[in-house]
Amino acid sequence: MNLIEQIMEQFSGDTLGKLGSLLGTDGNTAKKAAGAAVPSLMAALSGLMSNDVGAKKLSSVLGGLDTGGPANLAQLLGGDTNSLMGKGTNLLGSLFSDSIVSGLSSAVSRFSGMNVGIVKNLLAMLTPLLLGKVASQWKSQGGTTQALKSLFADQQRNITNALPSGFSLPDVPGLADFKRSAQSVGRGAVEAEKAAAGSIANWLLPLAIVLIGGYLLWHFLAGREAPKAAVDKAKAAVEKTVDKTKEIGENVAKAVVPDTIGVPDLAKLKENFGGLFKSMDSALSGIKDAATAEAAKPALQDLNTKIDAMNEVLSKLPEASATALRPFLEEQIKAAAEKANAASSAQGISTDVKSLIQQIISKITKWISSATGAK
Repeated sequence: MNLIEQIMEQFSGDTLGKLGSLLGTDGNTAKKAAGAAVPSLMAALSGLMSNDVGAKKLSSVLGGLDTGGPANLAQLLGGDTNSLMGKGTNLLGSLFSDSIVSGLSSAVSRFSGMNVGIVKNLLAMLTPLLLGKVASQWKSQGGTTQALKSLFADQQRNITNALPSGFSLPDVPGLADFKRSAQSVGRGAVEAEKAAAGSIANWLLPLAIVLIGGYLLWHFLAGREAPKAAVDKAKAAVEKTVDKTKEIGENVAKAVVPDTIGVPDLAKLKENFGGLFKSMDSALSGIKDAATAEAAKPALQDLNTKIDAMNEVLSKLPEASATALRPFLEEQIKAAAEKANAASSAQGISTDVKSLIQQIISKITKWISSATGAK
């Protein structure tokens, strides 16, 4: 089952016109933007499967969805669109960091020519539709965390193939890793196809030789010489089959391996990590006593989750990019550690809050060693 195809089939006719009208653009632009937005959102959801925290978070969101409501785009757009966008915005915020949502919006905007703010509205409209599709399929497969991971593993190739030509995601936190993973899967499939093609050639040619030999022997025993034209024809048929088999293997290799991924932009990396440190500074600076510590607890928990996601980004960076990023990280981590010490020293804060702060500092301190290129 290809979930993306099922969703993209809905972008036509009156439904596409309605979507364009709601976004304040024409149908063709809306379709182009949606063509990039749908697989991008699916890629971002797939990225949550890279760790148990993300998988459990998505499982929790999907489990709370009502899959008995509107099931297609036309029905969703025919209802209260303000409520739809509000719901989508909340779902995006519960699943992804601001840097990922902004990165997705910017990427789709560059590709389609649509204003970034309008793209964010588009993402908000599409998110309930995508999550509804995923939730229905997930629940039919058992509704477990493992079932969700299996579902996205099955969809990974479909997501990669659906990303339009000329559209890229390497500057969106976490999604460069998705493409590398898909690329690896693609290469594995190529090797399997080549091995199968080679296997066919390996047994087909000896079989043909045996058949030709038998044909010659029969004529010899019958006391007559085998017609040369028949022998040549048999040989040519075998050679043609073997050549065709090799050609199939080569064509498969060209078809399934995606383009290579470029080196992440340093300025974009700093922007993404900088947004995280800014949120950290805001949460830690607000802790003055027991009451403010408890109020900051949800923000600290959210930071912990976001740090796990950024761990994945950092661990997959090329060595040159990681090394270039290290001075920036050292400066930010030093400032964060000072804020953390001050917050932990506040009177009356609970053990839970102290533990959260310690976890955050412990995790980001490890970034410095990761940024040396030691994975």
